[in-house]
Amino acid sequence: WTLLLAIAAFSLSLIGTFLVRSGVLTSVHAFAADPSRGLFILGAATGMRRQELAGLTVDDVLSSPRGFLRVRQQLLSWSRKTGAVVGPTKADPKKGRMVPVADALAKSLRDRAKGRARGEFLFLHEDGQPLEPHRMQRLFASVLAASKLRVPEGTGWHILRHSRITLWMEAGIPVGSISAASGHSQAVLLARYSHATDRAFDRLRNATYELTRTEDPDF
Repeated sequence: WTLLLAIAAFSLSLIGTFLVRSGVLTSVHAFAADPSRGLFILGAATGMRRQELAGLTVDDVLSSPRGFLRVRQQLLSWSRKTGAVVGPTKADPKKGRMVPVADALAKSLRDRAKGRARGEFLFLHEDGQPLEPHRMQRLFASVLAASKLRVPEGTGWHILRHSRITLWMEAGIPVGSISAASGHSQAVLLARYSHATDRAFDRLRNATYELTRTEDPDF
């Protein structure tokens, strides 16, 4: 897992370079010009599921307190026949959750929401229809293919979420806070991301050694 994540993190950094230099992404303000561009940044920055990103509405953005984004539903699918099929988030079906966002991201999101109907989906395809999860996955696959990076077969949108949560764990963010932001239970986080905490313990052991190696402890 450690080696795989190291490769994935390096690959993502190369993807980021490709996205910017190729013009697919320009900055966090890309939301205003093309929603598909900003989605990559928002997904990597918040670790949100693609269904949650697709399910964001204008009201979710405008009603969110400063520094946070309200996540209350998922867009499961959309078709001309059935319309939008939405469901609750996995974290709290009634209240949803609050995801921390940087000020620059929050401003770009508000700019995109400004002047639009409150119940409208925030991210729409160029044909005016919701940018539903399957389209997002195909978009991500096309970017990976265009980048010509060697990534594990089957790498999909979820790598953005997995990498973000791993980075939070590596940074020493309390598990309870990561649980609240990601929508994972603490038990799942500790089971699925134990490789991150193991490396944190390695740093703790090294720090302890550096602290005590010049001392002469008297037991």
